[in-house]
Amino acid sequence: MGSRPSTSLRACFRGNDGRGIFTDPCESGDYPRENGGGHDNEPNWAISPAMVNLTGKLNLEELAGVMSELKLLICNDGGPLHMAAALGVKTVSIFGPVDEVVYGPYPPDVKHVVVKKDLPCRPCYKDFRFAGCSNNRKCLQDITVGEVFEQVKGLLSPVPESAKGG
Repeated sequence: MGSRPSTSLRACFRGNDGRGIFTDPCESGDYPRENGGGHDNEPNWAISPAMVNLTGKLNLEELAGVMSELKLLICNDGGPLHMAAALGVKTVSIFGPVDEVVYGPYPPDVKHVVVKKDLPCRPCYKDFRFAGCSNNRKCLQDITVGEVFEQVKGLLSPVPESAKGG
């Protein structure tokens, strides 16, 4: 995404309760610095005292247990997206080179929003292969925090009484 994760998350949590959980699929413990140069041993996106870093601390069963308590999960196109969908947790997923029609949340539902950029070169991940990118990963770089956050707000907003059926 266009800006650094810590700046992005601070913007999202400002004005909200600031509680959240994150995991790092790389589990490296070596996080990019905010200024883009080098690495730190502390995640720069731990933006709130109420944030909990569970990177490398949970097995799949424990992750499913934690996820079942979430109101919403923001994630990429990986396994946690499908776990959340199976658990009935709302999701906002970010898709770049991967085709959301093939690998997106299933079954399609209004509780699951995919954020993506429609580009002529996308999707370029096909037949379980990523052939590389000649477009500077524009499909990911052009997704803004604002776009993702608007989808989050939409999914977490209460449904007006007039829109409820019954």
